[in-house]
Amino acid sequence: MTIITRLKLSYTSLVLVPFLVFIFTSAFYKDDFMFTIHGLKLSVQTEQFNRVLYKTLDNNPDSMLTEEKLRELISYTKYPEYITCFVVINDKVQLSVGRELKVIERYIQEQKYLNYWIFNTTDGRTASVYFINTRRQYQTFPIGILYPIIFYIIFISLLSYLTAKKITRPLNKLKNAALSIKDEDFDIDLSYNKVDEIKDVFIAFDEMRLRLKHNVEKQLKYEKSRTELIANISHDLKTPITAIKGYIEGIVDGVANTPQKMQKYHETIFRKVNLLDSLIDNLFLSSKLELRNEPFHFTIVNLNMFLSDLIEEIRFDKPDLKIDINSSNSKTMINADPIQLQRVIYNIIGNSIKYNDKERCEILVSIDTDTKFTKISIMDNGIGIDTENLDKIFNQFFRSDPARSSSTEGTGLGLSIAKQIIREHGGKIWGTNNSNNGVTISFTLPIIKE
Repeated sequence: MTIITRLKLSYTSLVLVPFLVFIFTSAFYKDDFMFTIHGLKLSVQTEQFNRVLYKTLDNNPDSMLTEEKLRELISYTKYPEYITCFVVINDKVQLSVGRELKVIERYIQEQKYLNYWIFNTTDGRTASVYFINTRRQYQTFPIGILYPIIFYIIFISLLSYLTAKKITRPLNKLKNAALSIKDEDFDIDLSYNKVDEIKDVFIAFDEMRLRLKHNVEKQLKYEKSRTELIANISHDLKTPITAIKGYIEGIVDGVANTPQKMQKYHETIFRKVNLLDSLIDNLFLSSKLELRNEPFHFTIVNLNMFLSDLIEEIRFDKPDLKIDINSSNSKTMINADPIQLQRVIYNIIGNSIKYNDKERCEILVSIDTDTKFTKISIMDNGIGIDTENLDKIFNQFFRSDPARSSSTEGTGLGLSIAKQIIREHGGKIWGTNNSNNGVTISFTLPIIKE
């Protein structure tokens, strides 16, 4: 059952119930009701009736015992066709004129008469004359009572209309909003200024709208990223495969006709295969990190000692690289997975070496520690990154060159993997451009207080 139907039924009940009570009361207390109407609302007396009656009682009371005089008095009443008149002497009806004479005794017994007058006859007897209005309830229904009834109906109708309007208007607004949301239109106005129960519904509905909008936008962004990821994977897989295919065709066709060329072709094929292997490994690792399926083995690590040992290894592997470490606290302790943290450092430094146009690549690793976190910053003197791309460098397969040229080999997953690992350690990672070229990659890790 709809709300409108319920309101209509309520309105009908408000109108019908008083009338049903009215009819019920009339049926069981008809006589009392008739007397009330007859005695108070439908007086039969007129000025002429009163004048003739009192004149007769004063001058010729015996004429009240004649049928002619009684009929004359009845003719002066408001409803002569419904008036019954009778004269009583010594509790006996001496004379009666009018309709429904059979009810005279009951009216006398129950004293349900309209008006009566007592007078003395010339022979000294005491008599009473009675005038009874025998008009039925439906015949004597007072028109004046209709006005409050009409006012009551109008008032209830107006009240029901306003109540229904206050309920249905916001409900229609919510319905239209739901239809808009169904059509993926989330930019709708759901303001509601009144303070009532419906406002709570609007607030909850608007919160749902905003959450749905956020989820849809997130899903669209995810779909776009997934499409770009597939395109980037396809490109980065196809590039080394195409190169390998070309070199193999060169060998088959006899282009590598000298031992030196043959060795060069073999080395190139080997390097491209290693690149493919590295790309697949990084893809697998990135997927596991994204799904949080990569196991982490946390242990207490002295950060300064860890970085110092790691930098020594890098210096040994890269003798042309100038790399230094700067730390203000030699006892910074963290809870970390050494292998995963080492992968982060290698990925960042690997990018610094890869994207460097100077004769010698210079890298400075600095450690700054406060009460809760330690910040590791890796600054290089490379080519830097466009400001608008700084927030994108941690996306999978992102490269600053739109053509994704293969002049600089790499998987494009290094910084993305670093971000996921730092996230699992409870830290943050970001990049900034240096004032004198180069870029600084910084990340934070929570420290262990002594």
